[in-house]
Amino acid sequence: MLSKWLVDADTLGMMRRSAEGGTLPSAQDRRDYALDFGLSRQVDQIMTINNGVATINVKGILTEEPDLFAFLIGGGNVTFPAISQAARTADANPDVQRIDFSVDSPGGTIDGLFDCLATLEALQTPSRALVSNKAASAAFALVSQTDEIIAANRAARFGSVGVAPRKRPNVSTDEGQAMVREELDALHQVFVESIAAGRGTTVDNVNSRFGQGGMLVAQEALNRGMIDSIARTVLSSIDETQATHTETPEAIVD
Repeated sequence: MLSKWLVDADTLGMMRRSAEGGTLPSAQDRRDYALDFGLSRQVDQIMTINNGVATINVKGILTEEPDLFAFLIGGGNVTFPAISQAARTADANPDVQRIDFSVDSPGGTIDGLFDCLATLEALQTPSRALVSNKAASAAFALVSQTDEIIAANRAARFGSVGVAPRKRPNVSTDEGQAMVREELDALHQVFVESIAAGRGTTVDNVNSRFGQGGMLVAQEALNRGMIDSIARTVLSSIDETQATHTETPEAIVD
């Protein structure tokens, strides 16, 4: 069911249209895709270590297991176990001085997300996230667990937090709406609690100022405390931020 996804509205719409149009990959195609990607191979694909920095690429839709549907819709697919394993491997490496997450993701599934959040929260190595396009929903929850969130450019977008009113359509009956809302409210509470803890703020602040389910461009996300800085130039690699000045709330003059 599409209710298991924590993705932005555009991606959710594409997924729903594909499901309704009968254009989903076959069960066999999905099984074959999943079998092609063992965990160690996934980790090798998403992580590089260079000059004391481990860079973990988080691109496309995030899932608990390799998912062909997610790959086709999201232009990429990374699993939560691969992110967790890569982060733990980097954290245990004495030569790694920092872990950088290079992120462009509309979000992903509920399944697997909270285990991954716990892994990132427990990291001892300093960590950053550089968002080149968007970090939405489940992906924003992930980057909220890092020590610093950097927008690679002013057009980077953040938000689609939880299951707020702008994100979920009304169901056709009062009874159906009440049943869905009860489950979504409980999930939303756990979700925003994780984001609030990661960003060092309150649940009320997340609910009221972090977009209410919508997406915010980098400057507004910075103003609201969702991220920490905006890089002055478009970066091809997260490691380049070491040599690039960043904008902070105190440094910006409009």
